Amino acid sequence: MRFANKVVFTIDAKVEESENDDPNDPFNPTNIALNRVVDYAKRSDLTENEFMLAISKAQKGLLQVDGEKVRFFREINQAHFAQYEMGYTEFKTRDQKYQNAKEQIRKAIAPPEKKLTAEEYEAMTFENVRKDYHRFKADGKVMATPIFYDLLKKTGVEKVKLIFVENFLKNFVPEVAEGKLSAAGTSLPKIVKKDAYVEFQNEMIGNYIIYMKLHETSEDVWMQHWTRLFRKDKKEQ
Repeated sequence: MRFANKVVFTIDAKVEESENDDPNDPFNPTNIALNRVVDYAKRSDLTENEFMLAISKAQKGLLQVDGEKVRFFREINQAHFAQYEMGYTEFKTRDQKYQNAKEQIRKAIAPPEKKLTAEEYEAMTFENVRKDYHRFKADGKVMATPIFYDLLKKTGVEKVKLIFVENFLKNFVPEVAEGKLSAAGTSLPKIVKKDAYVEFQNEMIGNYIIYMKLHETSEDVWMQHWTRLFRKDKKEQ
């Protein structure tokens, strides 16, 4: 009955006028309308939410049956309800086909990313390490920060001096401005926020490389050093 009242209220149902307004009388026009809704709901294949959605789409003119738009009615009529249900069923079928087509197009445009094998991942790791040899020599930075930091944390550096941490925290700047203020004042510097954890990792890696003088060696020695740590890490796992 709660659902029936909800339907009657939603469609602003037209109910026959009658002098019989006794809410307890089953032959009261309002009660007759409510019972018609209940009777149809018992035989409908739609859930309560689906039926309410069907009514909403019928109100908006979005339902069709065999290419013909389903009209919206305010009368409580089981034939009208059947139109809503058939229209909604067709709508779901069309929508599912549309969603399936979209998914096929999405897969065609962006196929699932191929998972790397262990050998492929290792080769990619060492290629990034090799590139960072030249990058560090050029500007004192590396791009493969997580790779280097994990290797140092697991196999290279067990302890960090407190003075190192204190100096890092004292000198850490959470925001920096990139660019300059234009003469006309129309262009402002871009404020870039820094992640303290990432910056700490970079500081650790930079200091380790300088301490070990890896940047002063050849590319082969650089690769041998990090490869040794990598193999050690794998062996201990």
